[in-house]
Amino acid sequence: MANREYLKDSESMAALVEQMPPALRKEYKDYLYLHLESAFPGRVLVVYTVRDGKPDDIALVTFGSIEIHQQLPPQIKINYKGRGSLISPIPERLADREVFIHVPQNFVFRWAGQREDGNLNFRPHYAVLLKMRGKPDRNIEGYTYAMNLKSFNELHPGFQDQVRF
Repeated sequence: MANREYLKDSESMAALVEQMPPALRKEYKDYLYLHLESAFPGRVLVVYTVRDGKPDDIALVTFGSIEIHQQLPPQIKINYKGRGSLISPIPERLADREVFIHVPQNFVFRWAGQREDGNLNFRPHYAVLLKMRGKPDRNIEGYTYAMNLKSFNELHPGFQDQVRF
């Protein structure tokens, strides 16, 4: 009979991080702010770098469908700068940005209903983890942040016209 032992959550996360390339693994471990963000198909994250105290180099991440298979980790389709990719529980750095994104190992999923004009529609809601050098409300010069569109508009009023879909 096989000797089977489930890992603690912290051990599972450490094992996932160990699968990253060494340089990215070090960078991931050095970043301080880990944020659980809710997502669903069509949801947008705003990614930007603070320059002269203001958002600059603004780009969007759009979430798509989710794939769940019996023998594979959950994967979420994202679109960043016009390029599609899949994220999984192994942290991945957004191309050319100091932000990591991944599916939490404690996977969160809801089949959420919404009424609109008398019609009932359902769509998947899931969580993603974002890891950045610091907390977005600190607005530190040179840091790159990612946040949902509503939070971005609240933190940076007057920049809505720079966010293009």
